[in-house]
Amino acid sequence: MRKMPEKPEAWSTEEICGCLNTRFLGQHVYVLDEVDSTNSYALELAEQGAVEGTIVLAERQMAGRGRLGRTFASPPGGLYLSIVVRERLAARDVPFVTLLSGIAAARAIREVTGLPAQIKWPNDILVRGKKVCGILNESRFSGDKIDFIVIGIGMNVNTSLEAFPPEVQEVASTLKREMGTEVDRLSLLKALLGNVEELLEAYRSGEEQATIQQWVALSCTVGRRVSVRSQRGLVEGMALGIDRSGALVIETAGGKEERVVTGDVTLL
Repeated sequence: MRKMPEKPEAWSTEEICGCLNTRFLGQHVYVLDEVDSTNSYALELAEQGAVEGTIVLAERQMAGRGRLGRTFASPPGGLYLSIVVRERLAARDVPFVTLLSGIAAARAIREVTGLPAQIKWPNDILVRGKKVCGILNESRFSGDKIDFIVIGIGMNVNTSLEAFPPEVQEVASTLKREMGTEVDRLSLLKALLGNVEELLEAYRSGEEQATIQQWVALSCTVGRRVSVRSQRGLVEGMALGIDRSGALVIETAGGKEERVVTGDVTLL
C-alpha cells in the first residue's frame, strides 16, 4: 500500500474541497506534490475499495501515461487528476465515460477561459489546433462486470511550453500561452468536476444520444477529411460521426463506411 501524503505543497485539500459544489465527486481527495501517475495511484486506491468520487491530484507526474502506451509529459503548472467512478456501471458504459470526459474537459476550458476548446477523436482537447489536454480512462473488470473506471485528465494550464520535450512543443500548447495570462486552476478544477458529475448523471439517467450529440458539437474531427492510422492500416475519408461504442465512422473515397476503434487521427 502506498504511503499517503502528509503535507501537500502546491495544492491544499482544504482549498480544493472548499471550492467544489459537486454532490459526490470529491468526497475524498488525495493531494500529492509529486507522483509517478495519478491514474496508477487512483487505481491502487480503487482496488483497495476507494468510494466513487475519490480524486487524486498532483502538481507533477514523473511517469504520466497517455493513450497507446505513450508517456504524458507533466511538468508543474498543469492540472493532473484522476477520478474513481464505480457506481451503476456496465461494460457498455466504458466508451461513454470516455466521451463525457472529453466533453467535460472542453466545456470547462470554454467556461473558465473562453477559449474555443474542441475534441479531436478520440479524446484529445485542442485549442486552435494545438493539444492542451489529454484523457486516459482505465477500467478493471470481474468477468463481464466493471468494478470501476478511473478517469485520468492531464491539462496544460500554466506550464511553460519550454518545459515540454521538443517533440511535444511542436504539437501542444498551454492555456496560459493561448490566453496570454495565467489561468486560475481552482476555477478550472471546479468547472471540470462539475461538468463530469453533471454529464455522468445525465448519461445514467438515459441520455445516451444526448452525450453523442454534445460530443459531436464540440468535435473538430466530424465533418472533416481525416487520415487515421490504426492497427488495421491507414484509413482516409470523411469523418461522419461516432457510434455508440465511440468508434469513428469514416466514409472512404469509394463510398464505403468504415469504423475505426483505436488509432491516430490527422486532420486533412
